[in-house]
Amino acid sequence: MTAAPLSDGRVLLVGGPSVRVPGGLASAVEILDPTTGSATSLPPLGPARVAPAVAVLPDGRVIVAGGRSAARESLGDAWILDVPGGTWTPAGTLVRPRDDGTLAVRSDGKVVLVGGAGAEVEVGDLATKTWTRTAALTVGRYDADVVVLPDDRVLVAGGRSGEGANPPGVEILTVGPVTAPLAAVVDPDADPLAAGPRGVAWPLAARCYAGQGRACLEAARLLDGVDPERARTLREEACFRDVEAACPSPP
Repeated sequence: MTAAPLSDGRVLLVGGPSVRVPGGLASAVEILDPTTGSATSLPPLGPARVAPAVAVLPDGRVIVAGGRSAARESLGDAWILDVPGGTWTPAGTLVRPRDDGTLAVRSDGKVVLVGGAGAEVEVGDLATKTWTRTAALTVGRYDADVVVLPDDRVLVAGGRSGEGANPPGVEILTVGPVTAPLAAVVDPDADPLAAGPRGVAWPLAARCYAGQGRACLEAARLLDGVDPERARTLREEACFRDVEAACPSPP
């Protein structure tokens, strides 16, 4: 299940494996009071899910986005929970379904959803219930640690890659339109895109995340054999942008 600490010291528990159905998932939502050990049930969130992204908003409401269904499919819905009333309100549809992502809240009330779908990052405007793709990470991450800095840039560290390995480095993301540059690696001297095929692939990757699917595939081909993980992420992005040559062939 996914847990989020509330402002009053209690803990919100969302989804997780079902204890009644072997291999199934629960749609149950509960609030645990650590001081008494008691739990209060809230209206369930359907469909049942595991690994959603959860964050507490400044006004005490809670946003839940994405997750993975019992069919092992990534979910693309987002919901806001009014904790005192126990009511769920739709908060729009993600640009791309994802699970094991991380949510962070900016000072302007918008939320940033990092990872869970490769290197992709989205910004959610909860006032309009819209989600927009923004600059991407340099490497795909799942279950990453995310901190919003005082200037609203987003620091991303740790997590795991799609292969289960630990992604290297720490990144600082300037959240803006999709035309914004890619995330900056904290230590420029450690940037693996400094020279050679990587140096050529860098501007192509920037064009890729600005919406040019063919550039995604060109960058991936440059990185084949040099940076397989990033090449795979770029191919997934190209396929998502309807570049058929980048999509896996059906079995």
